[in-house]
Amino acid sequence: MSDLVAVCISEDQAMGWDRGKYYTRSRRVNGRVVREYVGVGLVGTLAAQLDAEDRQQWAVDREAARAAEEEMTALDKPGRTNRTGSAGALH
Repeated sequence: MSDLVAVCISEDQAMGWDRGKYYTRSRRVNGRVVREYVGVGLVGTLAAQLDAEDRQQWAVDREAARAAEEEMTALDKPGRTNRTGSAGALH
C-alpha cells in the first residue's frame, strides 16, 4: 500500500474506506442508502480527498448560513439597532 493511501486511511478511516482497501461513497436514492464503489489506490485516495474537501466546504457554508440567520434574527428584534446605529424595522 502506498504511503499516500496509508495516510488518507489513517486520517479518514470512518469515511468510505472499506476494510482499508477501497473507497466507497454512501448516498440516498429515493430514500434508500446506496453504497457506490469509487476505487482503490490513487483513484480512491484522490476521491477521498475531494470528498473531505467537499464536507469541509459544506460545514463552512452551513456555519455561515447559521451565523447569517442568527444576525437576521437579532436585527428583527424590537429595540435592537443595526450596524448603522438606527433602529430596526418597525413592528
